[in-house]
Amino acid sequence: MVKIERGAKKAGDDMNTEEIRKYERYDRTLALFLWIGLTLVLLYNLFPEFASYKEGVYVYVGAGAVFTLFYHHLLPKRFMGRRKLILESYLDIFAIAVLMVLTEGHSSLFFFYYFLIVAGSALIFDRRRVIIESLLITTLLLGVLALDYFFRPGAAHEIPHHTIHILILISSLWIVAFWSGSLASILGNVLKAEKALTVKNKELYEKESEARRELVTIQKTSASLLSNLRLDTVLRNISEGLTNGVGYDRAAIFLINRERKTIEGKYASGLSPELTQKTKIPLLEGKGMLFESIWQAKPFIVKSLFDNLRIVSKLKELRPTWPSRLAVVPIVSRLDQGSCAKMTNCNNSICPLYRPDPEHSEVLALGANPDAPTERKKAEALDCPKFKVFGAIVVDNFKSKKPITEDNLAALQIFAQNAAIAIENATLYEKKEKTRSIHN
Repeated sequence: MVKIERGAKKAGDDMNTEEIRKYERYDRTLALFLWIGLTLVLLYNLFPEFASYKEGVYVYVGAGAVFTLFYHHLLPKRFMGRRKLILESYLDIFAIAVLMVLTEGHSSLFFFYYFLIVAGSALIFDRRRVIIESLLITTLLLGVLALDYFFRPGAAHEIPHHTIHILILISSLWIVAFWSGSLASILGNVLKAEKALTVKNKELYEKESEARRELVTIQKTSASLLSNLRLDTVLRNISEGLTNGVGYDRAAIFLINRERKTIEGKYASGLSPELTQKTKIPLLEGKGMLFESIWQAKPFIVKSLFDNLRIVSKLKELRPTWPSRLAVVPIVSRLDQGSCAKMTNCNNSICPLYRPDPEHSEVLALGANPDAPTERKKAEALDCPKFKVFGAIVVDNFKSKKPITEDNLAALQIFAQNAAIAIENATLYEKKEKTRSIHN
C-alpha cells in the first residue's frame, strides 16, 4: 500500500510539474502579447484622424503597463497556475471592453483582441471555459452598443446599421470560439496519444534493455560458475551475480541437506549471513515458500508473504527484513522432468521430477497442497541419486521497490539451471577430494 501511495504521489507530482510548466509558457506568451497590444494602442492614439479619448487612452496604456509588469514579471511564482490565468482572462475581457469604449465604441479596431483571448483559452483551458468567456464577451459587446446608443452623438439614427455590425462581430466571435475549441480538442487528443505512445516505447525499450543486460550477466556469471569447483566460491558467485550483475537488491541461496532432510540457508548477498543461516526448514513435514518450491520444482512470485501463517510460522526471524513481494526459484538441473520416471521406472509420484507434464511458472497462492505427500515417499525422493533439486534461490528488491515480473522469473530459471550444474560439479569435486584425502 505504501509503495502504491508513493507511486501515485510521484505520478501526481510529475503531472503538477508539467502543468505548471505549461502555465508558465502560456504566461510568458501572454505577457509578450500584452506588451505588443499596449504598443499598438499607443500608436493608434498618436494619430489624430482616429476618434478616441486621447487622455483616457494614455491613462489606459499606463495602467495596462503597470498591471503587466506586476502580474507577469513581479508576482511570485508560487501564484502561478490555472486560477491566475483564468483571472487574467476575465480582467483582459473587461479591459478590452473599456478600450473599445475609449476608441470608437462597438466599431473599435481592438475588438480583434477578443479573438486572441478566445483562441488562447481554447489552447490552455477547455471548451467549457471558451463558451463562458464568449458569453461574457457577447454581453459586454451589447453593453458597449448600448453606451454608444445613449451617449455617442448620432448613434441612435444608425441603429439598424450598428445592429448588423454587432451581429457580424458576435457571429465571427462564436465561429472562432467553436473552431478554436474543436481544434484545441483535436490537438489535445493527438498530444495525449503521442505522449502515451512515447511512454509505452520507453517502457518497452527499458524492458528490452533490462532483459538484454540480465541475459549478458547470466552468460558471464554462468561461465564463471562452471569454471569453478569450490562450492563456497560457487555460492558466493551466484549471490553476487544476482545482486551486482543482474541488479536485485538482495539474494539468498538455500541448499538441501539430504542427511538431515532439511533445506538450509547457505549464502546471501545484501543480508546478514547469520540471519540467512538460521533458516532450516524440514522437507518431510515443512511448509512455506521454500518447501513449496522444492517439492513442486517450480519458480514462484510470492505476493503476500506475511498474510499467510504457514510462512510466518517458519520464517519469523526474517519478518522485519523480507518484503511482501519476492521470487523463489528452485535450483534444478533436470530440464526434462518426465524422463526420470521413464528411465528409472520410478513410481514415486511425490518426487517433483516424476511429473510427465511439468507446469510453467505461476504466482504462488500458498494454499494447501491437494495431495499431501507422505514422509516416507519424500524421504525416498531425497535419497534418490536422480533427485536433481539442490535447493532454491530467493531474490527481492527491498530497497528499490522494483517489481519482479514473469520475464525476470524466466531469466532466473536459466540462471538457476546453470547454478545447479555448477553446484553439482562442485559437490562431486568435494566428495572426490574427501575420498582422495581418506585414501591418502
